[in-house]
Amino acid sequence: MKPECEKFSKTLWDISKQSADDAVLVEVIPEVGGSYYGSVNQPLQDKSEIRSISFNTHHAVSIVNDAYWRSCSFVTAAILKDALSAEIEFRFPKDSVHNSFFSVRVNGLDGKFFTPDELSTINRFAKNFIREDKDLEVISVPKSIAEENGISEGSLLRIGHHVFSSDGPVIRSTAQIGRFSIFRSRPIGKSDLLVGGVSLPHSLKTSSYSWSLIAKNAIQKFNQAV
Repeated sequence: MKPECEKFSKTLWDISKQSADDAVLVEVIPEVGGSYYGSVNQPLQDKSEIRSISFNTHHAVSIVNDAYWRSCSFVTAAILKDALSAEIEFRFPKDSVHNSFFSVRVNGLDGKFFTPDELSTINRFAKNFIREDKDLEVISVPKSIAEENGISEGSLLRIGHHVFSSDGPVIRSTAQIGRFSIFRSRPIGKSDLLVGGVSLPHSLKTSSYSWSLIAKNAIQKFNQAV
């Protein structure tokens, strides 16, 4: 189904909720006029046709995988912001699903890595954070305004009360995140910390045994990464 959207009327998620097509309701990334939109929560910029691209897509697998991994990195940053009292800043490496893990580069912790007990506490916090069904809201920033304010990317992403620069599409909500684990951290550079994690979409069910193997492989790949 390809609903037609009026200019500036609503977000794509508003449009999809009005549709009787279940494929639109589980939409991950919208394709609008032949281009991939940043988020279904992003306000429409023009009248166009939209197409649902969900987790079970066959023609845009890499786009969906990248969007999910990118979203998990941003969600991890928001979780760390809420969980830690320190003033921290983030950089987001260009991780790929093929690397088996996503990561966030954290500045402001003096390179101090998290202990297993601290990671357990952070993951308990993360579980509650994700369950709150927080929207990932994207707005496009005009180039002139971005340059004025030192914004490196063309879009801003808001998760709760946290705002980040975004360089590509993201999922609709933390409700679409299933199994999720921030598993390890290690110093990188002079004073930064690289925090790694792994996740599966909520729609992708797996056994505890399979999940343990996925997590083990992700940790091994994270430890081997330069």
